[in-house]
Amino acid sequence: MKGIPLSQAIQIVKPQYSYIRIKPNNSVRNQGTHKIARAIAALYRSALSSVRVEEHKAVKVLGKEFVVGSRYSITTSSKVSYYIYMERQKVEFYFILPCQHASYLIEKMTDVWGSVTCEEVEELPNFSRTATRYELLYEKEDALSVAADRRSNELLNSNLNTVELLEEGDKIGVFYN
Repeated sequence: MKGIPLSQAIQIVKPQYSYIRIKPNNSVRNQGTHKIARAIAALYRSALSSVRVEEHKAVKVLGKEFVVGSRYSITTSSKVSYYIYMERQKVEFYFILPCQHASYLIEKMTDVWGSVTCEEVEELPNFSRTATRYELLYEKEDALSVAADRRSNELLNSNLNTVELLEEGDKIGVFYN
């Protein structure tokens, strides 16, 4: 029996991401946003369900024939991120979505926020390597918790109020992972 290298027997598949710019309308309300959070939560896959058998081999053991996987692929978990880019005269909203789920999530966004325009862009606005960076970590990953007051836009309002404090040439990026 000839062996194969582990790198050929198990292939790790990393998700590809697309960048979606959201162009809101003044009439967009926050009441249905929990439906988008539920759609994102529905994308979660357990570790066992991310393993796929790519090839099978028949093996004879003690006179009986068994079908055993000979090549496997493991898909790493994907995530959805939200990004707000702010300058003195403009504010842009982006979602970073796994490509295999992008059409489903864009459909959910346009259903929930009826008057938004979703368009795919090649890249996100960048900052220089010398830019100042701050990080806020949650004890538990509940940034998009469904148990939030849907009537409140406090987080968005406080983020957008920082635009008034910006001077010409200042930029801010708020990234929710």
